[in-house]
Amino acid sequence: MKKYQQNKNYFQSLLTLPEERLTKETKQSKWSIREIIGHIYYWDKFLLDVMVPQMSEGASLPEFPDHDAYNEKAMLHIAEFSTTRELLAEFTVTREHLLHNLNELPEDTSFTIGKGKRIFTPEKFLEMFVEHDDHHIKQIEAFLKQQNIESC
Repeated sequence: MKKYQQNKNYFQSLLTLPEERLTKETKQSKWSIREIIGHIYYWDKFLLDVMVPQMSEGASLPEFPDHDAYNEKAMLHIAEFSTTRELLAEFTVTREHLLHNLNELPEDTSFTIGKGKRIFTPEKFLEMFVEHDDHHIKQIEAFLKQQNIESC
């Protein structure tokens, strides 16, 4: 949970960059920093709204939605934010609520996802999304390095 919080702080630090930099594609046909933040925010929203409320001892949580279709919805949703600052504000609130709700669960709560047999605890579940964050942070860092911009 601490690492997930640290990642939130990293994304917030990106506001030191100008909006033009945040909306520039990181690679040809790839997402911009803003879109990466929006993608992560939209998955946090799914976790907060759908998955965490169902986490209880022995529960079988629903399957994750189709990633491509869900990511398309994310891009449509984040278009509603006029600036990256507004998007990051919503991202921050959502991540804080998500962390709070996960912290409220007993640490030893165990559950599965879909038809999977792998047993998760809230911490093991969150590890997947820390790795997801880290993957995208590496993309952002590579883009910033390519642009000769100091890491945030």
